[in-house]
Amino acid sequence: MRVRGTYIIIGVLIVSLFTMNKCKNTDIEKLKADAHKTLLKSDKLRLEKNGIYKKYVTDSLTKKELKDKVRDLQIKVKNPIIVEKLIFRPKYIKKETDTIYIKGDTIKIIDYYPKKQEPFLRYTLLKVKDSSESEFKFLKKIKLELVVNQLESGLMEASVKSNDFIEIDKVSVNMLPKQKKDKVNNLGFLLGAGFESNIDNKKGLILNTGLRYKKTYLHLQATTNQSIGVSLIKEF
Repeated sequence: MRVRGTYIIIGVLIVSLFTMNKCKNTDIEKLKADAHKTLLKSDKLRLEKNGIYKKYVTDSLTKKELKDKVRDLQIKVKNPIIVEKLIFRPKYIKKETDTIYIKGDTIKIIDYYPKKQEPFLRYTLLKVKDSSESEFKFLKKIKLELVVNQLESGLMEASVKSNDFIEIDKVSVNMLPKQKKDKVNNLGFLLGAGFESNIDNKKGLILNTGLRYKKTYLHLQATTNQSIGVSLIKEF
């Protein structure tokens, strides 16, 4: 009976250790996930000194939430993965008019935005007596460049760059969570049963239990013939 009681105690301790380790890992993962969501929620659009706007990527949406955002944009696709939304506008400037030409009843004004060198827009006003005509000519295309980078912390960050005269008001990049690779479970619990019969024709049942850490096995064995054994096995 003493052997059987010892075996039961050892088995209970092993199961308790395995359960506590599993619960601890689950709690840690939940804390990490909560901290990740809080950081994404509190993040604001940031303008770096080099003129690049930065914003964390929201990578915790469900498929339904992502589809809802796509639907709001009135874009029809079947399996969205990433949704991006950028809001921008030309910067406000106040400057001297580049050219003013006046001759009799004729006035001609030519101005450039944001400046005469490498302009984006040329504005021309021609006024002759009581009639006037305005012309807006866009001389350069607006470019938006976006790069998504993974930081050492695991966060995804979007970096957006545009023309100097463009001011970005909002950057929103939403995506489905990254597919997690199946984690290798280094710790495992072993449980089994068997039957034995020796040369004296004594028969008994065998109960096996133990722990696995990677490729190392701690193996405990007890039998109804009141014997107990311990072994350490290494897999190569």
